[in-house]
Amino acid sequence: MPLFSNPRVYTNPPDLVLTVMYAVCILLQQKPTWAVAKQLLADPAGFLKRLVSLDKDSLPEKVFLSLRRYSKDPEFTPENVGRVSTACRSMCQWVLALDNYHDVLKIIEPKQKKVRVAEEALAKAKWNLKEKEKNLSRIEQHQASLQERYNASVEEKVELAARKELTTKRLQRAGQLIAALSDEKDRWKSSVAELDSQLKHIVGDTIISAAFITYCGPLSTSYREAIVKTWLESCRSADIAVSNDYTFIGTMTKKNEIQHWRTTGLPSDRMSTENALIIENGPHWPLIIDPQGQAQRWLSRKEGVRLYNVQASNPSYMKTVERAIRTGDAVLIQDVTESVDPCLRPLLEKKITVHRRHSIIKIGDNEVEYNPNFRLYLTTSLPNPHFLPNLCIIMKLVNFNMEYEGLREQLLASALTLQQPQLENQHSQLLHTITSLLSDLHQLEERSLQLLQDTMGHILDDQSLIDNLRKTKETFRKVSQRVQSTREKEREMAKVRKKYLPIARHAANLYTVLAELAQINYMYQFSLEWFMGKYTQALQWGGQASERSTEGGGTCATHHAINRTDFETDDFRQHLLTLMDLVTEIIYKDVSLALFAEHQLCFSFLMCCRVMQQEEEDAYLPSGCSEPLPAEEWRTFLHTPMLADILAGRQRQPAQAGAPAHWLADSTWNQCLYLGTQLSAFSGFCQSLQSCPCQWRAFQQADALYGFLALPHSPCKDCSSPPAGQPAILQSAEQQPAPTKTKPGNVKSTAVFAWEKLTGFQRLILIKVLRPDCLTSAVRRFVTEKIGAKFVEGSKMSLLEIYEHSNSSTPIIFLLSPGMDPASVLLRLAQELHGSSLHVDMVSLGQGQGKRADQLLSKAQVQKGRWVFLQNCHLAASFMTRLQAIVNSLKWKGSDLDPHFRLWLSSKPDPNFPACILQRGLKVAVEAPQGLKQKLLHLVGVSGEVTEKTFSKPECGPAWKTLVFSLCFFHTVIQERKKYDTLGWNIPYMFTSADLEVSLLNQEMMLKGCEGEEVPWAALRYLIGEVVYGGHTMDPWDQRCMDAILEHCYNPPVLQEGPIFCQGQGYPAFPKDASWSQCCAFIQNMPDEDVAEALGMAGSAEALVQQHQAQQLLQTIVGLQPQLSSVHQQSRDAESQAEVALRLADYILEKLPERMEPGKNVSLQDVIAKMGSKAKEDGGQRPLALLVVLKEEVRRFERLLGGIHSSLLSFCSAARGETLMTQSTEEILNALLTMTVPPAWKVLSYESCMALGSWVLDLEQRVKFFQAWSDHVKMKYMKRTELSTGTGRPIWQRCMKMLSSPKASEHERPRSYWLSGFFFPQGFLTAVLQEYARKRNLSVDSLCFRHHVQPLQEATPDWSTIPQKSTLLFEGAEPPEDGVLVYGLYLSGASWHPESQTLQEALPKLQNYPMPEIHFLPCQRPDDLPPHHPETTEQPEVDGSEWERELFLYECPLYCTSKRTGHVFSTGLSSNFITAMALPTTQPPSHWIFRGTAMLCQLDE
Repeated sequence: MPLFSNPRVYTNPPDLVLTVMYAVCILLQQKPTWAVAKQLLADPAGFLKRLVSLDKDSLPEKVFLSLRRYSKDPEFTPENVGRVSTACRSMCQWVLALDNYHDVLKIIEPKQKKVRVAEEALAKAKWNLKEKEKNLSRIEQHQASLQERYNASVEEKVELAARKELTTKRLQRAGQLIAALSDEKDRWKSSVAELDSQLKHIVGDTIISAAFITYCGPLSTSYREAIVKTWLESCRSADIAVSNDYTFIGTMTKKNEIQHWRTTGLPSDRMSTENALIIENGPHWPLIIDPQGQAQRWLSRKEGVRLYNVQASNPSYMKTVERAIRTGDAVLIQDVTESVDPCLRPLLEKKITVHRRHSIIKIGDNEVEYNPNFRLYLTTSLPNPHFLPNLCIIMKLVNFNMEYEGLREQLLASALTLQQPQLENQHSQLLHTITSLLSDLHQLEERSLQLLQDTMGHILDDQSLIDNLRKTKETFRKVSQRVQSTREKEREMAKVRKKYLPIARHAANLYTVLAELAQINYMYQFSLEWFMGKYTQALQWGGQASERSTEGGGTCATHHAINRTDFETDDFRQHLLTLMDLVTEIIYKDVSLALFAEHQLCFSFLMCCRVMQQEEEDAYLPSGCSEPLPAEEWRTFLHTPMLADILAGRQRQPAQAGAPAHWLADSTWNQCLYLGTQLSAFSGFCQSLQSCPCQWRAFQQADALYGFLALPHSPCKDCSSPPAGQPAILQSAEQQPAPTKTKPGNVKSTAVFAWEKLTGFQRLILIKVLRPDCLTSAVRRFVTEKIGAKFVEGSKMSLLEIYEHSNSSTPIIFLLSPGMDPASVLLRLAQELHGSSLHVDMVSLGQGQGKRADQLLSKAQVQKGRWVFLQNCHLAASFMTRLQAIVNSLKWKGSDLDPHFRLWLSSKPDPNFPACILQRGLKVAVEAPQGLKQKLLHLVGVSGEVTEKTFSKPECGPAWKTLVFSLCFFHTVIQERKKYDTLGWNIPYMFTSADLEVSLLNQEMMLKGCEGEEVPWAALRYLIGEVVYGGHTMDPWDQRCMDAILEHCYNPPVLQEGPIFCQGQGYPAFPKDASWSQCCAFIQNMPDEDVAEALGMAGSAEALVQQHQAQQLLQTIVGLQPQLSSVHQQSRDAESQAEVALRLADYILEKLPERMEPGKNVSLQDVIAKMGSKAKEDGGQRPLALLVVLKEEVRRFERLLGGIHSSLLSFCSAARGETLMTQSTEEILNALLTMTVPPAWKVLSYESCMALGSWVLDLEQRVKFFQAWSDHVKMKYMKRTELSTGTGRPIWQRCMKMLSSPKASEHERPRSYWLSGFFFPQGFLTAVLQEYARKRNLSVDSLCFRHHVQPLQEATPDWSTIPQKSTLLFEGAEPPEDGVLVYGLYLSGASWHPESQTLQEALPKLQNYPMPEIHFLPCQRPDDLPPHHPETTEQPEVDGSEWERELFLYECPLYCTSKRTGHVFSTGLSSNFITAMALPTTQPPSHWIFRGTAMLCQLDE
């Protein structure tokens, strides 16, 4: 009963439900409305009773006439109704049964009447006949029996004859049928078995295929394989039958369907086929990520003339869409951005309504009739777009990025078209023939099955069927033979095609490198169409060169003939290598033109490595690249620190290879251990580091390191050690002795590491680990050795060559670097080519300039020989859509466009710049020249800021020329110092040519105003250093450096005979009263390569620059690679990403405590509060400022440790699948995999530039330091208050164990402080001043520090060699009465001489020198100097009895990290700068200012 009440719940019932209920109402002679139907259904029992007891015979004819409008509807069937409602299905059957009953009754009723009349007549006749029959019965009975026997005999005879004839024919037809189907038995048998298997696994296969269509569209091939594998395992674990050899393509495609798609332009790789199936079977319209345009080409050929191609930037494209909706055609909307037009939303959501049996969709304000044949495709050229979720749920994202296999096939086809055109034409024809023949075979099979299915009666009685089957078999046999022969030809041609596969593979590898460049800089985008054009051009040039050599006759002709016919000769191999080299050279020439200098070496190195990474056996490598590059070595080169940390964390115990060499950092030693254990080429490497210091001393001292490693090392007879008694901190890297911790017998003999046996790339790995400062030069030598020097020189193309290289439809795009403007160079080119620049229209884009630019472009395309230069496109984001449409129109105009027309664009790197313009355009990187000489040549010249007219101004006095050059030199120096990172400037500044021009104007004004009097040096220095250039500086220490450099260039001695601006070797004196030609000659004679001394830097600073360049190179390359997932899932343990991160998380959780103070211990805050109360009772005599700092530091570390533990526990829970992965946990995962500090931790953490591994170890040391200090305070308080028993005893005992000496525990306060361990060292130093001020009853603002570097003594431990930094907290003599001793500081850019107690030049290979302990002694500030000023100088007490040289004081800034910059607190203090320290020196302070000498609290490692 409840079943019949189910339809009543519908408010808006389906059409079929309404139809059924209307039909029931008509049969019940009720009004056919839904309200009446609901009333009937309200009483299910009564309703069923009425249906059962309905008097069907008494229903009037008009009821059935009304019923016929429903019952004759082809949709009115129980099956269709049953899909909507089970209850209505039964009622539908009942209605149809009554309708059929009525139809039958109408036919039978007249006949029943006739039967009744006939029965009455028959009864009467029977009564009359009965009497007569009685008389004739005897005679007729006998006659009838005789007749029956006769008839039976005759019928039997006829039947036997007919059966004989039929059997004969059936036998003949059976023979024919058996012969026709004899070859089909085995095939049909296997087909039936295959169908049975598919039916058995149809549920699981369907589930996975549906999931694949739903979720796998945006994913790459590797992710698709991984997720399908997971789904298969899930289905099998849930006992859902799935095919053992399940593939999405095999499940979803029909025979020959894929081959047909490929003939219409679909790439042959698997991912493209999967994408085509997703597009064809997906429930939503596809949004195709198609940066290479391959989906667009396939859809255009697939849809043919039915396809409308429109641009998303075209404002009227919706009219085309509406027209296609009406006609049922297809629309392809190209270049969709990340925000889709809202007008498309109804179409994307398929909001289709039915009105009067017509499907209607509303587009904007228009109602458009919807044709079900309409198809919509959207494509975007963005390689990695970010669409909003609300768009992704109404569209099907499909990732159509080019796969390697498909690209290789396209490149192979292009190569064969040019090199073997006849062969490639035959191959194309074969593919079409095979496709056509396979289609014919499939049609024949379908026809045979259809004939068998449609046979009526006995199959052997259908002669036409037998004839058709016989003909089909003959045709099938002929087609099969043709297919077989065609396939044999295809195999033969495949062997020939395989010979050209190396060049296609080589070009595909090059394109993958090009595709990755956009991750470095958005502007580095190159389309596949552009790449194919360059590739084809290279092959054409190679072919033309071969033909020209053929015309020369002799051996060259033979060479050409062999190239084309005999593929097994060395000449053919050399021909392919020549073509590959030509392709590489042409691609490199154009691409390097678009790259900034900092990325050119990276591109060359990636090209070289990608070529060497080919794993195929038939790979052709250039002669220099004969050594393949294993994936393990490439992975090691990129991720050595992380892999070493993973290995160390996996072992969880000290390495067994022996103690590290003394000159190696712990992180470097871990990397050495990894190399020695994981790479067979480095076996014995760690042993050599321990036992053969002379070898590694030579390694440290070598300059051309890459070439040096190619030579074997001869061990010396004895390994020298540094002089006895010399302090450890003075020993440079090459002077350090071999480790003494190794027990005798661990190293039996001196082991020389045979580095000459290493491959070139293995040498790079060794240099990267031990000498990262030499990595950049080594990479350059490596690329030169492997593929040639021309691939490290960059493109030398002039602007004229660029113009000739371009055409009217290709825009030329200048990629701008800060401070560069190519307008003057472009105008000079126009002057050279046309004699004037009147044909050049220049517009600097910005607000309101888009309309003017559009007008100029429209006019320039109509007029002859016009150039349009749109400057600063990055400032006109709103105009970029229009510009994209204009550039696209240039492509379609073709020959209608003036060949002399050029479109020039300039832009800084900006993601708003249209990608399609970047891909089609010719890009030219414009950046400032590198080096002093090149910068001066750029400034002083015909097109520079200083011309001959500017240089020669007699009215400005005799000093003008020298001061002009001084100003130019100053300008180039402050620009060039930026490459030295924080040694040059704390903050990198963009000094432009406009600064130089303004300074020249000020100088001219001042010199004209002095009228022959003395040069106003102070005024000039103020205007230039403080006003013009000083307007850029934001750091007072940078301003101090700029003033020092300016004073060096702007002082009276420069006007003397032969001023020397550069102190480096090779820089002569500038001639006095030099002429214009002498000035230019002086610049031309300057060295091409600068030395650090020329910029006032120490010679060791070059190593820092090289190390920074190497670090940038590595970071760039690593950023292009996939994340290190379980060492690419090829490590020995085959761990997953989550497992690697989980193990690192467990290591950190184990390494760091959860809290600074265990819960059961006495709180430091309570102890300090009680001590404060006690101090108040005693009259406030006890200083507590340092204890307040301790309390705040403990609180900060408590918060940091809590944040680390909570975030790691959340991550571990999410990684194990217990909770959902959020954005914060995903950030933790990425940070753990890249060994960086997570952003959430940085917010809670102190200033640091360390990687994650070093940061955790550093944090552990900081925590131990403050725990030791905290426990000491608690212990002292408990002892004073006699609480050492009970609760206090465990803490007191633990403190005693942590202290290195029982005597140290007697100190009232720590002897020395690890300043580097503080969260806020500025607060610590302020607290020291506060305690001194309270002790002496002085104002804190009247105090400052004197700094006394403590002399080294034999009993003084070297803090830099002590792993536990908290050890020195209480160790040693009594702490000083006033002030504090601090340790843990490094001197950057200089070193400390312990005997003279002065600054000295930095030691070789030691950029950061560990300083001895320093006594910060409070003293009163001089009255004549304001507080907190960088020039504040206190005169420390320097014992100079043994030193007769005059001592200066250098005001040395102290920073937390090497970054030297930070944010400013509300108090006005910097988060990085701590204080300034006055250090004695025998050199003038400017000497150390030039070198950027500063103190650091911590290093980067």
